[in-house]
Amino acid sequence: MEDGEVPKQTVSTESESQDKISRRRFLKGLGIAAVRSVLPAGQKGENQNSPRVEPEGQELLIPPEEQDKYSVAILDIFDSKDIRFGRYESIEERTVEPKSLEELKEIVPESEDKEASILLSALRLRYGDHGRMVREVHEKTDDVLNKNFVEGSRGIDVREKSIGSAVRVDGLEHDELGNPTLVISVSPEAVSKAVDEVPGKIINLSFELGRILTKYVLNEDRKVNEMMDIGTVSCRYVRDGVEHKSTNYFVYSKDNPNEKTSISEEEYKEIQARNDESETVLIENPEERQFAFIDAYAVDEETTYDNLKSLVEVAGEHPDKLFVAAGGNPEYIKNQGLVVPDLTSARQRLEQQGLWPNNLIMVGVWGVESGYQLAFSKGCDIYVPYLGMLDEFTSVQASSYATALVSNLAAETGLTWENKRVAVDMEGTKDRLFEMCDELGSDDNPRRLLNREKIRFGVG
Repeated sequence: MEDGEVPKQTVSTESESQDKISRRRFLKGLGIAAVRSVLPAGQKGENQNSPRVEPEGQELLIPPEEQDKYSVAILDIFDSKDIRFGRYESIEERTVEPKSLEELKEIVPESEDKEASILLSALRLRYGDHGRMVREVHEKTDDVLNKNFVEGSRGIDVREKSIGSAVRVDGLEHDELGNPTLVISVSPEAVSKAVDEVPGKIINLSFELGRILTKYVLNEDRKVNEMMDIGTVSCRYVRDGVEHKSTNYFVYSKDNPNEKTSISEEEYKEIQARNDESETVLIENPEERQFAFIDAYAVDEETTYDNLKSLVEVAGEHPDKLFVAAGGNPEYIKNQGLVVPDLTSARQRLEQQGLWPNNLIMVGVWGVESGYQLAFSKGCDIYVPYLGMLDEFTSVQASSYATALVSNLAAETGLTWENKRVAVDMEGTKDRLFEMCDELGSDDNPRRLLNREKIRFGVG
């Protein structure tokens, strides 16, 4: 299909029973055009065929008591006041007023209470309106999905449910450099209860469950001595049938890198020890300090398994709902480097244990880093490209916002009207979503990259 072209709508002459209504008629009951496609930004197609008009008396309208059943429910944190930190609450209010992260980095805490208060404030600043931003992306994607709807049509309803009360503080830890790390957890029991309280059949879960770390990087390792460039050259030879190894040691000239001087093995080890000698110092420049929000799937393999298992259990408790969940984001941590979420091993374990549910879709971002496009997390079902798709809705490369797009697509493709009730076709929804993707990777490590040219909905 050429860009901007709208496929012709088909008209069926087959009768349809009262108990099992086709998706075409179901969507007509919502006021949605029978066939549509998502167009590239800035282009609009001309719908040359009018939507099918049912014979008088045959039009299906969703009863008011059922209208909330096809909505998407966003479970997230929508206001910083939603987050309650128990016994740490008074510490935060007593010692630190909420500031920007940049202003917070100017503070050097003098006690553990002060460390906790600063990290709590950082968490509020980072996640206090997380749900609102996810909702904004959801609305923008819904607008794009509705570009070719007929006049008076509507998109997918979005409901909000705060899970701020599910967040609790488990304690304060310190790394080997003395940097404070706040340990929080998002209770799967509280999230499961929140799922019970929302009518939506599609659950947009951009907030990860389980154990999550936030580190305030105040200190760093600094070399004590001026570095000396040293090296070795090794060779092997055989003499009288016996293999021998010879190693020469040398140090490079500081003024002329091409000039080197031979030294003994003992001198080499002494210089190497001097080079390695370091001390822990405070990072004096506040701009160089960091709040590192470490992803729930990037701490270590066992923590990733436990956190993912919490999500799996929540989804398993609600088999009638489809969960579209964020697969994590990388984080560069000073003194440590780039940390990338990886669900692969944990997911394989859960699948082998027969615990992985069919109503869960993990979503990642196909982002841009150092000029390269790559997966920002490993082991997801679907990746949303940032360039040419997600960047139309947000300037942030995050799986939280990719879930908004995919949950919207899931609602558009997966809802059916059966036995006078709205239901979700779990396997059918995933199949149709996968058909909208390009297959990348291998059979053992498949990666499905969403392709906007394949995002189409045929109804009938």
